[in-house]
Amino acid sequence: MARSVRKRGIINYGLLILTSLLLILCVVLIIMFVNQNAKETFSNQSEYESEINNLKQELKQLNEEYEKLKNRNNDTAELAAMREVIAEKENEIMRLQAEINKIEGIEYFDINAQMEIMRQIYEFLHNPPLINEGEVPKIALYYEDIYNGYKFTYNADTEFDSASLIKLPFTLSIFKNASIEYINTLGVEEPELKYDFAKIFKYSEEFHQKGSGKIIDQPEGTEYTYLELFQYLLKYSDNVAYSILRQEYNIWDMRSYVNSAKLTSMDKTMSNMSAADGGQILKDVYEFTNSSAVYAEIMLNSMINSSHTVMIANGVYPDKTAHKYGWDTGAYHDMGIVYNENPYVIVFLSNLDRGGTVINEYVQSIVKLIAKLHENFYKVGVQ
Repeated sequence: MARSVRKRGIINYGLLILTSLLLILCVVLIIMFVNQNAKETFSNQSEYESEINNLKQELKQLNEEYEKLKNRNNDTAELAAMREVIAEKENEIMRLQAEINKIEGIEYFDINAQMEIMRQIYEFLHNPPLINEGEVPKIALYYEDIYNGYKFTYNADTEFDSASLIKLPFTLSIFKNASIEYINTLGVEEPELKYDFAKIFKYSEEFHQKGSGKIIDQPEGTEYTYLELFQYLLKYSDNVAYSILRQEYNIWDMRSYVNSAKLTSMDKTMSNMSAADGGQILKDVYEFTNSSAVYAEIMLNSMINSSHTVMIANGVYPDKTAHKYGWDTGAYHDMGIVYNENPYVIVFLSNLDRGGTVINEYVQSIVKLIAKLHENFYKVGVQ
């Protein structure tokens, strides 16, 4: 009896060992299978990303050739053919990005619907209102989803005279440094402040500036704090405010910011800007205005309440937009952060400087299509 029990014990112990070995073998096989799939997935994703990079290089060259061709002659057939090639490359990039999204298990989208929207956007971009007795205007566009990185770009590296857009990186750079100074001087009695925004400016005729703004409409002797000057700068693009603040702070804060953010279109003259660099500035503004920095809320509210709402703000309404516009000879621009469930940035640069209803409706049409493109990225579930 005891021998029988001992024998059963040995058998059970052997079965336990065998079962354990089989479990270990199963785990090893599963790990091997997962690793193999991961290697294949990683390989596919790397191939897609490499192909996207190659296509982007081709696109850059094609866009440069297109601009040269457009400036040399008006052969509409040849220009149209090149636009078709560019559109095909853009569509292929989007298709490959969709494949990467599937691999990563993030939200996927209807690629055919997106291609149709892109086709409509290109139709507008390639058929703008003409200027100067039939001259084709220069246009650039940049869209990027802040969190997921979806993008649409057109002539994004082309440089434009920034006009009053320059006031945005100027203000951002100073507000960032002033916020740091505020923290560092808390509890210090009578600190020596570089950024003393309580300082008073009293308006008089000698400070008059041509162009945009509200201060020139006010009586002489009207007083403003420097903080109010920054608010006027963002809300009304006020040229008197900009002149006074430039005299006080120069451009060194902005120069430092441009270098750290690698804004290559601005690093020479500080007066040019590309749509791509405009997009980077807006993303930095978004990060700053969503922080606990002391001047973050003031900057955000000033931009949301901008007085010039006929381009991006109108096109995305009722979504709120924190934006900055620029209008001068050879420049008609708008750049903004659109606040909906999935925030994004839009930059529109052009030399459509006559403005007016036709131009504004043209810009609004493009912005509405970008908004539709953006929303379509979120219309379906997770792959």
